Amino acid sequence: METGAVILAGGNSKRMGKDKLFLPIGGKPMFERVLEVCLEAFKEVIVVCKTPEIFSGYPIPVFRDLVDAGVLGGLYTGLKSIRSPKAFCAAADMPFLKVELVTYLVSLSDGYDVVVPKGPDGLHPLCAVYGKSCLKVMEGNIVRGEFKISSLFPFLKVRFCEPEEVAKLDPCFLSFFNVNTPEDLSKAETLLKAQRCR
Repeated sequence: METGAVILAGGNSKRMGKDKLFLPIGGKPMFERVLEVCLEAFKEVIVVCKTPEIFSGYPIPVFRDLVDAGVLGGLYTGLKSIRSPKAFCAAADMPFLKVELVTYLVSLSDGYDVVVPKGPDGLHPLCAVYGKSCLKVMEGNIVRGEFKISSLFPFLKVRFCEPEEVAKLDPCFLSFFNVNTPEDLSKAETLLKAQRCR
């Protein structure tokens, strides 16, 4: 079944103090690092955000959030907007996303509404595959004001990708590393220079 990619770029960068998505890591804007992986793996790639105009320089469709429901609203907008029946959904602030892990998660998705990976620190629902079959449950949760993504899972058929599976493709779990603070940005530069687990 055809799968596309949704890049969720709706964060307000409060902890960074400025818009973080275009901050360079190794001389390349963080957003472009995520975009490159998605374009390598998928024919259809879209972005969901609050301010589409900031992505006007990129030749990809950009959609404004349909509902104000945090990250769940972004996921919902992405699934409603993308043409593909399934989508790999990723946060735009994960500069070390590995294409091998992304394609593996997609390969597990037949027969499931969601494929979500686990790391040593728990679930990572912003590096996961969702089907349009999730939309009805999402709509119900949005109406009830229940915006936590994991609250969807009891009502859906979910394939959890266990840490030992992830480790075969991404031994240091760096795909899940996201940049929220200046300290995270500095750590990302250090990891890149050291080429750790890349």
